[in-house]
Amino acid sequence: MIDNMNDFLEYLYPSDIKYKGRFLLFNIDTKVSVFIDVHDKDSVADYIQAEAAKGYTVQINLALQSEKEAKLKKVGEDNTKHEIVAALYKKYINQGYGYQAAQAERALRSIEQKERELGISLNKKKAELQNALVCYDTMWQKLNEYSNHDFHGYFKEDIEVLTQNILKRVRGTLDTISEVFGLWLDVDVNIDGHHNEQHHQYFDSFQQATDFMMSLPIKPTMIVNSGGGLHVYYKFNEILRLETIEECEEINLIYRLFSEYVNQEANKIGKKIDKSNVLKMMRVPFTYNFKNKDKPKLVTIEYFEDANKLKYEDVKGFLKEAIEREQRKIAHGKQQSLYSSDKKADGDLIYERCNWVRHKVDNQHECSYEEWNLLLMLCANIKDGFNKAHEWSRDDARYNSLEVTRKYQTFVEQKMKPFLCNKVSRSSLCKGCRLFNQGKSPIRLGYSDKYKR
Repeated sequence: MIDNMNDFLEYLYPSDIKYKGRFLLFNIDTKVSVFIDVHDKDSVADYIQAEAAKGYTVQINLALQSEKEAKLKKVGEDNTKHEIVAALYKKYINQGYGYQAAQAERALRSIEQKERELGISLNKKKAELQNALVCYDTMWQKLNEYSNHDFHGYFKEDIEVLTQNILKRVRGTLDTISEVFGLWLDVDVNIDGHHNEQHHQYFDSFQQATDFMMSLPIKPTMIVNSGGGLHVYYKFNEILRLETIEECEEINLIYRLFSEYVNQEANKIGKKIDKSNVLKMMRVPFTYNFKNKDKPKLVTIEYFEDANKLKYEDVKGFLKEAIEREQRKIAHGKQQSLYSSDKKADGDLIYERCNWVRHKVDNQHECSYEEWNLLLMLCANIKDGFNKAHEWSRDDARYNSLEVTRKYQTFVEQKMKPFLCNKVSRSSLCKGCRLFNQGKSPIRLGYSDKYKR
């Protein structure tokens, strides 16, 4: 029997097994994350109960996460960098000035464009705007120390404090998962005061939702009443260890396809469930659901059958047709991609004609993470982009073939557009370029006719 929270966690991840990952718990009220050793289940229970006593709800990522890798990934993300830069602006520039300076910079560029178009001089207005930008330029140069990963500059102490604060809000990512115990689904039920609005396709009652889940050919190991619906668990007969990003992507695909299968079956009776993924945060049994603060609801285990364990390979076999269909879609997408299309720009021409690109490729060790991303955005839009992505990255000591491939494929799949020159036009390398301050992109330099597609 499972009589308490410790029993629940122990059932999912038995203590006689050695794990690489840790539990990741997230307080949805304070937005603070904590990592706790999977063997220290008492601490997990103590933390959740202590936060609950304050009226806070803690959810848990039931896929174990590598703490170090998750934190490294977090501080390497572009939005993290932007968050730090924004905080530094707020501290060192009068509130709102950074936005005003950015507006002034855009206005200045607009005036310069008008001068070229009309053949006139607007020196007075331009001088006013240039004066407004002096402080902005000084700040930009200092912030650029951070952009280039110079942690010994003016903002060293501030960056360390801000980074520590950001690391309190780490969320799990697909490529930092280490172990998974099984599958889980979130099945919503129409409950007054729980959902923002009633959804006619959600199940009408817990019993109706339970009966439906039990009617499917794959039986759950455990069903939990979360207060607003059901959390349905399917435990594998052994812990699934994930060593590569490909394995992480496969289990996430299995999650999605399995939830799509269940949703298709629910649609047959006029109901629905939401798509699931391996990173979905879950409420823990024996805690309270505080979504309705006036009527907290105890999260309880309603059904448990240890005999209903699954073999991972059997789940893949059950979803074989859906997996093959997905693989055909991926293969078709690759065939339809324009990696070698004549309509695409030539990377060698861009390298030859763009001083900024050539300098960054020739001095890869100087590239910031953001600048490397800009190069890969170009690669996603040029001929032979995959090979160029690696060619423009491999001379850097930080080069990781898998990471380059993953990032490049992500940009291709997201149909990421090439960056505009104004992303880098403050560089002295851009002075004298015919595209300077024209709102264009270096991609234009990759065609025989330099400025036409």
